[in-house]
Amino acid sequence: MGKYLKKFETHAQYEAFTATTEFIKPNVSICIDTPSEVHYNPLRCEETSEYEVIGEPSYPSEIEGDATSFEMTVNYQRTDTNIYCQETVTEGTDTVTVEIGQNPSTSSTRTVTGTVDYYGNEIEYSVTQSKYVDYNGHEYVDLGLPSGTKWAKMNVGADSETAYGNYYMYGKGASQYNSSDSIYIGTEDPLAISADTAAQVMGGQWHVPTFTQFNELKANTTYEMVTIDGINGCKFTATNGNYVFFPAAGRWYLDAPAVIGSACMYWSSTPNRESNQAYYFLSNSDRTDMYNVFYNYGLSVRGVVG
Repeated sequence: MGKYLKKFETHAQYEAFTATTEFIKPNVSICIDTPSEVHYNPLRCEETSEYEVIGEPSYPSEIEGDATSFEMTVNYQRTDTNIYCQETVTEGTDTVTVEIGQNPSTSSTRTVTGTVDYYGNEIEYSVTQSKYVDYNGHEYVDLGLPSGTKWAKMNVGADSETAYGNYYMYGKGASQYNSSDSIYIGTEDPLAISADTAAQVMGGQWHVPTFTQFNELKANTTYEMVTIDGINGCKFTATNGNYVFFPAAGRWYLDAPAVIGSACMYWSSTPNRESNQAYYFLSNSDRTDMYNVFYNYGLSVRGVVG
């Protein structure tokens, strides 16, 4: 700490100075020999800023499996001290990025705990990191697709990612495949909610993927035929490491199953009006592409959000 001297040529200058924020009254003296010469001699302080966390910070209790960080909101009170030993107290809100690194676990979830040093304040956190995130009671996988579309982890009617689930005709909503059912006559693009199998069975904003969404999946993932837990299927792996697995459930037509175990055949919600058919997604050991088929085939359905 040190001192400094401030000199005024006239008393008027001193009077004007006393109205400024720099003036500190107890440290002012007037020269006896020259009354018009007023000295201002405050002790200097170190400039400091001290933070105090107000209340509980907020952050998500659950984050996605490929995330390497999350954001925490902190309410604070800051006390600033200037060189004239004056204090200013302000309140504000900060957004703090908490780095947690890559998920090293091969399991679907992990709990991440730790502390954040916020200007000398130790803040504890605990979040659950889930590979599959639940929406409206159904797990989805975030593949980091450009559109933001999230794909369901399993087929409609299935209880695991390797289960075939149910078979459905095009446009028949929640009704499972029955060869004696009437054929859907709608041509709207995409399917109306009342006719959309994923929307009717899964609820919320779930729906059958469009032609465009299937092509986006194909364009932004790596495809391979694999066997998981003894079930053949098509695996689409994104650059973020997440994947969706489509079991090769084949299809039904006129009460007869076919290509079960060797072909992944999934309805889109996009009709082909020229042929009175609808597009479906076909993946097998030879190809992955969109094709047409009549509405009365029984195919698998995979829901999407977005």
